[in-house]
Amino acid sequence: MKLANLIPSLLMVCVISGCSQPGMEDFRETVRSARHSIPAAVEMETLFPGTRHLIQVFFNQERDVHEWQTISWIPNRYELTMSIDVTVDYDNHTVTPIGEPHFLLEELRDVKLLPDGRAQGSYGGPNHSRELTPDQWKTVYKNHADFKSIGINLDGDEVPDRDEFIRQGQRDLPEISLLN
Repeated sequence: MKLANLIPSLLMVCVISGCSQPGMEDFRETVRSARHSIPAAVEMETLFPGTRHLIQVFFNQERDVHEWQTISWIPNRYELTMSIDVTVDYDNHTVTPIGEPHFLLEELRDVKLLPDGRAQGSYGGPNHSRELTPDQWKTVYKNHADFKSIGINLDGDEVPDRDEFIRQGQRDLPEISLLN
């Protein structure tokens, strides 16, 4: 999922989950608890500075579904998203995974700066939307972010205005580290 598309969902999470009740600090502590329950999130943040973590809420007729997402930017043009369904307990500050994580590697093709100042990214290219299995992720992590270890070549020049695109996409996401 594209980072820029997540901002409205994150804001909805805060409204629904009550970021002001029980409080933003309770939200932060709950997210931080994932360091003990979602190892892939910690691994991604360890390898890729600037990683963001968030919890999205989706409603269906059967149950409320929470989805944990960890989003990392990989030089020069790649975005890696790990998602997993979770149960969330804000009172006890816990996030508990349900099932296996899913990994999606996407290639940012270009960024256009619009007249109103917004940065608009387009995805595509040879590595666009590559799904990774949990075992493939473990191999990449053990090889210090070497995607060639699973047969994916991440060569490519940096996309102009990529940093502005990332900055705009992350500006409304709280920076919560799982490493400290």
